[in-house]
Amino acid sequence: MVPIPPPKKSLSGTQCHFGERPEDMRIAHSEDFLFEGDVHFVERFGEVTNLYLHVKDVDDAVVVKVGGVQNYAKGDRVSITAPPEKMRLFTEKGRSFLHI
Repeated sequence: MVPIPPPKKSLSGTQCHFGERPEDMRIAHSEDFLFEGDVHFVERFGEVTNLYLHVKDVDDAVVVKVGGVQNYAKGDRVSITAPPEKMRLFTEKGRSFLHI
């Protein structure tokens, strides 16, 4: 469960979007994960590797930043997790629930 501070006004029925910084996401090595995606592109920078993922029902690529040089390739399926305290929710208009 992700704790959300109470909003200043009612948000009942409001559609929301999940947000996470690339450096806060991790590769899940168990059945406990948030979502799965297929690697579309890999950028290797030495100290970090960026994975650009295609995720079902998501229009834009999801970027996951992992430490070191990783050997992922286009087409690999990866499972992603993240610490709950780092997750963010946004309104349909892109406004953070923290600032409503």
